[in-house]
Amino acid sequence: MPRFSYVAKDINGIIHRGVMEVPDKTTLRTRLKRDSLFAVSIKQMREREVSIPFFSRITSREIAEFAEQFAIMIEAGLSISQCLNALIEQCKNPKLRDVINTIRQDIENGASVGTALEKHPNVFSKLFISLVKAGEVSGTLPKSLRQIADNLDKEQETKQKIRSAMAYPKLVAVACFIVIIFILVYIIPRFARIYDSLKIELPTVTVMFVKASRFLLSYWWSIPLVVGLFILMYYMIKRSDSALIDRIKLGMPVFGDLYKKTAISRFVYVFSSLQASGVPIIQSLEVAQDVANNKIISRIIDTARLSVTAGGRIREALSASKMFPVIVMQMISVGEETGSLSLALEKSAKYLDREVDAVVKRLITRVEPALTVIIGLVVAMIAAAIYMPIFDVVKIVNK
Repeated sequence: MPRFSYVAKDINGIIHRGVMEVPDKTTLRTRLKRDSLFAVSIKQMREREVSIPFFSRITSREIAEFAEQFAIMIEAGLSISQCLNALIEQCKNPKLRDVINTIRQDIENGASVGTALEKHPNVFSKLFISLVKAGEVSGTLPKSLRQIADNLDKEQETKQKIRSAMAYPKLVAVACFIVIIFILVYIIPRFARIYDSLKIELPTVTVMFVKASRFLLSYWWSIPLVVGLFILMYYMIKRSDSALIDRIKLGMPVFGDLYKKTAISRFVYVFSSLQASGVPIIQSLEVAQDVANNKIISRIIDTARLSVTAGGRIREALSASKMFPVIVMQMISVGEETGSLSLALEKSAKYLDREVDAVVKRLITRVEPALTVIIGLVVAMIAAAIYMPIFDVVKIVNK
């Protein structure tokens, strides 16, 4: 039977912590209620969990759980210190536990939650910190924390959509690569020796495969070297200020539309959350441009931020790039005119989310037949390279 750790509160506001073996969370809540306890946080305990601090890392899922549980405890009436103590006790990741403990100490020393979080930029994003600060100022910290958890869940969902769209092409590409290497290393050399002994003139396609096979056998070490250089160049360009990688992604004939709409969807969704929390427009644009995860679109948003700072309108600044969908620009324009920008952005985010789903479906339906054709062509070329000389030999024998 699974074991659950819980934090509960009685009618007098006293905190109770414990561990209980029950079939599920619902049963645990029922038992706590029977004892006049209100469940603040419940977490299933993993059996035989081994944590190695050196290799552990803080995932976005853990940050989302931290924000969600933090919000629940604040709404239950616990003080910030009590919330953080409970979170420290429940946290299984030693790195995150140390971070939360440091935050608790800073808050107990007089720092605000936002200020304490700012000391950990590698753990908490600008979005997280901005929403927390806005929540503290407006007195809606639990709402801000829930928005953060929703944003992180949304980000994971979007990444999963891209992975789903790319999974089949990657699998097929790897399979084709392995098959071609196998044929070049084991099959082609055997046929090449037979053809050399017969002293016949080989077709161009066969000569091409034989030369490729001999090169691979003689200079096999060059393949991992070239692959390694490409990977190194990719990460060097990605870490630099160059937008070359992102420009290539946006320009890809099949996947470019998916990358563009995904990046814009991220920006609009986060911008909507920031505006709903009362964060000023300039600061919202500054924070939201970082989540687009595309330097081309981030630069467009930064240009829009500068334009708005100078007194311009968001719609005009973003429309100039011709990157954003017309319907999104129209919604933003209506939102600016009616004073309901956050609502317009929320509707735009939902529209873009549906668009991303539609693009993924179209992508899958287009890529699968295209890959089937490519595989067929590769197989046909290999078969031609191997068997065309055999037909020539048969012709010579018949003569």
